[in-house]
Amino acid sequence: MVTPALPSRSAMISRKPPDDPAMNFQALKDEAIALVQNYAGEGWTDYNAHDPGVTILESLCYALTDLGYRANFPIADLLAGTGGEIPRTRFGPHPPWRAFVTPPVTVDDFRRLLLDRVNGLGNIWLTPRNLGEGVADGLYDIRVHAALPLPGVHPESHPHYRRLIERVRRMFLHHRPLCEDIGSLRVLRPRRTVVAAALHLDPGANPEKVMAEALYRLALSLAPEPYRRGLDDVAQETTPADLFDGPLAINGLLPPGALQDKPARIEIALLAEHLSNIAGVLGAHQARLWVDGAGWCADGTYAVGNDEYCSLDAGLESKVLPLEFSVNGRPCDIDRGDVLRRLLELWERHRRHVPLKAAYQRNFPMPRGKERALTEFAPLAAQFPKVYGLGDGFAPPETPAAGQLSGFLALFEMLMVDYCDRLGDVKTWLQGAPGSDAPVGSAEFRARIPALRHLPPPQEPDDDDVFARLRMPTAQRENLLDFLLTLYGEDAGALPVPPHMRFGSDAASRHRIAIKQALLGHVVALARRRGRGFDYRSRRATRRLAGVELRARILLGDHDVASPRHRRRLAFVEHMMLRPRTGARLDREAGDYRYGLALSAVLQLPGDGPSERHYRGQVAAMIRASVPAHIGLHVHFVDRMRWRRFHRMHRLWSLSLMVDEPESIDHFSVRLRDMLNRWSDEEAAA
Repeated sequence: MVTPALPSRSAMISRKPPDDPAMNFQALKDEAIALVQNYAGEGWTDYNAHDPGVTILESLCYALTDLGYRANFPIADLLAGTGGEIPRTRFGPHPPWRAFVTPPVTVDDFRRLLLDRVNGLGNIWLTPRNLGEGVADGLYDIRVHAALPLPGVHPESHPHYRRLIERVRRMFLHHRPLCEDIGSLRVLRPRRTVVAAALHLDPGANPEKVMAEALYRLALSLAPEPYRRGLDDVAQETTPADLFDGPLAINGLLPPGALQDKPARIEIALLAEHLSNIAGVLGAHQARLWVDGAGWCADGTYAVGNDEYCSLDAGLESKVLPLEFSVNGRPCDIDRGDVLRRLLELWERHRRHVPLKAAYQRNFPMPRGKERALTEFAPLAAQFPKVYGLGDGFAPPETPAAGQLSGFLALFEMLMVDYCDRLGDVKTWLQGAPGSDAPVGSAEFRARIPALRHLPPPQEPDDDDVFARLRMPTAQRENLLDFLLTLYGEDAGALPVPPHMRFGSDAASRHRIAIKQALLGHVVALARRRGRGFDYRSRRATRRLAGVELRARILLGDHDVASPRHRRRLAFVEHMMLRPRTGARLDREAGDYRYGLALSAVLQLPGDGPSERHYRGQVAAMIRASVPAHIGLHVHFVDRMRWRRFHRMHRLWSLSLMVDEPESIDHFSVRLRDMLNRWSDEEAAA
């Protein structure tokens, strides 16, 4: 006899009441009856199931459980469109490779960014200048190791450095931190280096394979080049928060130990140890080091200069190979062509690019939901017994009494339909478009609620307002935007309201909502540009905006930052960008000025009354909150004439930086510096 299998617990209906009160029918009914008892007093004493009032309460409570059921749908279901896809907009939701990434901050961040984005780089090192080394702080000395076509072979053939230098410069400037810049940018000079040694091989070892591996390891020891890994290789070792910490990797992930310092000293003993660790090598003897310009190093060491690196010469084209192989005391013949082929395969595998876009989408897919009919609503009349004469809710009531009850139920249906509409609007709200706050009149209600179709038309125009409503109140819209911004780590804070808008007025509320909606639409751009300076070599207006300027313009009401015609009269000047660019100016100033980590904001705002001064104080506090704490800030509020003079000078200075004319840059930098210093002195005296 076969015992039938019991159904699983997941397939059984639990007798335990639902945890959510909105879905607990009995709890809703008990609460409703308690409220009726409190308000009805002695006018209603029968609360048994046969009472029509209790029947109405039960129908309403049952309808409320349906609303609670809809509200508890997963977020993916609330956002899902046709086919379960969640629409992608700039308002969100955003995948982790857009929401988590940040601009480069540390030296290692910049090294990872440049190695990932600039083709032709073997390695790169950035050294921040110490305070006191010059007239400007925040400068980096960048040293570039250009990748040779095949290290160890033809070391005298060099790539085109000029294009490589320009690509590195453009990438750094596009991601340049606020009040930081390039001090010097040079390509390291390769110094030809030969490593000679006698290697004893295992009889079963392949000499060509060992030779290729030896040349590969020697070249990496002399001039290290980081290798890249795919996302699948590191997915189990790290979390998404750590994986997307810093700039986004596009062409491969660099392991933590891949970023080595530039070798300051080459030691032949360490190179011999690397050779001994190769599979098939029994020992390495008589190791010697030769460097062009220094000859054979007697002590086996060579100090590498700051502007050079040791480039291995494998000697594959010479008559005698620097690395001599022997098996059981007898020399080995080496097939140099086979060695070259194997060496090329090793370097191609080491330098391979691993495109990560498809891997990101595969490993971190956007959630899919189930499309729900959130706004559909069945009439309450369909839930009543037929004896009430309400029908299915679409046909006219059978009796005048039934018509009165239908009109009474319509009041509740209005609230429930409004709730369903707002729940259906969640998809729109979470995409940053909460919709219009214009009232929706009775025409739409009559189309959505069948009971209203059977009511007589309003006798007076004002009677129509009974059925009008707001799709979403202003306060609720603002609270929702605050919640969405918090999800992305953005806090709009206390927004400055222009003086012509009375505090607490509808105009002020709409102004704040528009700003917060613009913040939500630029949340990814703000995250990528947080702490970033302006790209003075870019010709695109949006790229030239620093992160602090983009945020300040949005908070001041510039919702369309891409349109220069409607921008606020606001500009920022990074003091270190005013530093001397020519030797003549450097000699003329003779260290009289220090261009440090400071920033000046210049704004032209109308009016000078108490309310305008209060507004300016709010604007200054808002800008200060957007500037990194280690940067000094000067805020200048100027009149129309001063703004015109400053704007003209600032525009010419920016154009000089764009075309990289040192003399023009110095000319306009001095005038801007003197103008800002004069304003600071006047403000201090006042």
